[in-house]
Amino acid sequence: MAKTPKTVPSKDEATAGFPVPFSLENFRNDIAAVYLHQVRCIAWMTDAETAWPVTKAPAPEYMGSLFYTDCTAADLGITYDRIRETNFATYMECLYNYAFFGKIDANKEPMEDESIYTWFSALICDAARGEMSLEYDLYGVFTADAASRCLLVAETANARVTLEGGEPFFSRFQGGKEGFLESELLTIRQVSLLAGMEEMSIRAAANPKRPNPLKTENTENGTRIEIGVAKEWLQHKGRYVPISRHWTAGEIDLSKRQFMDIAEFDSTLYSRFQMLKSSGINDLEEQLRQVGIQSLFSMSEPFLNHDPKDSAKVAALETIGRLLDLSPELLFLRAKEAEAKETLKSVERALRNHAQAS
Repeated sequence: MAKTPKTVPSKDEATAGFPVPFSLENFRNDIAAVYLHQVRCIAWMTDAETAWPVTKAPAPEYMGSLFYTDCTAADLGITYDRIRETNFATYMECLYNYAFFGKIDANKEPMEDESIYTWFSALICDAARGEMSLEYDLYGVFTADAASRCLLVAETANARVTLEGGEPFFSRFQGGKEGFLESELLTIRQVSLLAGMEEMSIRAAANPKRPNPLKTENTENGTRIEIGVAKEWLQHKGRYVPISRHWTAGEIDLSKRQFMDIAEFDSTLYSRFQMLKSSGINDLEEQLRQVGIQSLFSMSEPFLNHDPKDSAKVAALETIGRLLDLSPELLFLRAKEAEAKETLKSVERALRNHAQAS
């Protein structure tokens, strides 16, 4: 039977004393396990040869080993590094960072209803509760166990979204057990997740016979706690996690990173600007304007219009590179590369249109 993880504090502590139940490294193993589960589902519906390429891992000597109940993701060579660029791995990490550290990746889709987080929440609910996972668990694979930890992360992130005044991106984590989740109000379970405490501790804190009890209210969906009350209580307990924004797209290695077009080049530089600005660099925008960047949404212009004979433009590029902490030479080359790719696409499109019209 699948094991349900408890929100027991570990030695790892997040911001403001919030207890992290498991490390990111261990969570990545869970992501890989759930990923393998979905690949296996595809294999059962088709065949191993059709499903295996999804893993991007070297094919095993015997493709049928994909079905073996005693083979884990690691046994099959499906490491996290091989799937880290997938949407599933990327967005599950976003949920982890927000759930336990309050970090929002501003370059990713917002956590809101009908978003990618909604669909991934449904997917991991199926993996955690579905008969396919439970069948594999009977043989010691514990897919449902890994999926339950993924579910805990998503559920905690969802609760934090509500705590911060947003609309839940998924409303059925408990399968309707406590009624549908809603905006402005939290369930006892949600507060327990946000506090890193057991539900019985939250219920004890809400006992009206206690001094300064946690105020609750009865609704048609059951007992609820208003988000303002919950936030104040969490702050008092030292368990409130402040929210911060960061721009992962700004973390770039120009020796490896390529851009498909100028728009992507500009977007990435803007993210880097935001990342550096959020780190405490003052007057960065004004310094960029002084070297010819009139619009932060069009940083490519100085690189595309660069004239190596113009000493002022050469100095401007060097200054931009210094301000963005990037190599001016590589910035120039990547901008030109992006421009060339965009031009090539335009020419190919024109050729196709001409061929179709002929």
